[in-house]
Amino acid sequence: MDRAFTPDRRTLLAGAAVGTLGSIVLAGCGSDDSSSSGSGGGGSSAAPSAGGNGGSGGGGQTVASLDSIPDGQTVSVDNPNGGKLLLTRSGSTVTALSAKCTHQGCTVAPKNNVLQCPCHGSRFQPGTGAVLNGPAAAPLPKVPVSVTGNQVTLT
Repeated sequence: MDRAFTPDRRTLLAGAAVGTLGSIVLAGCGSDDSSSSGSGGGGSSAAPSAGGNGGSGGGGQTVASLDSIPDGQTVSVDNPNGGKLLLTRSGSTVTALSAKCTHQGCTVAPKNNVLQCPCHGSRFQPGTGAVLNGPAAAPLPKVPVSVTGNQVTLT
């Protein structure tokens, strides 16, 4: 007569420990957003973030002044909703991208006229977030912003 395998307590606890350890190791592959940000060369400079409305929706919250983003450059700023944003200016137009790498979530920063992930070397096009080289396969997500006067705000 065949008997179904029923694990004992020791086997169950060992499996749980391995699962927990695996989660901790995988969490170490990511990056919190306090890691490298700001300028990494190439004339980029970090822009200060300003407080917004304090709401969690993000709409209308100021993230930078237009003056703090050099024309033709990208800067990294704090997102009031968490993480970092990459703001690229072209004249009076500003585009915003999430700085969270689409490969494994590390914080991407401007470096030598590209957006570079310090963890695994993915590179992205400023302004569009298009992948220039992997391992990331997906572009950086766009974040809607608007420019009113000298203020760049989340929309």
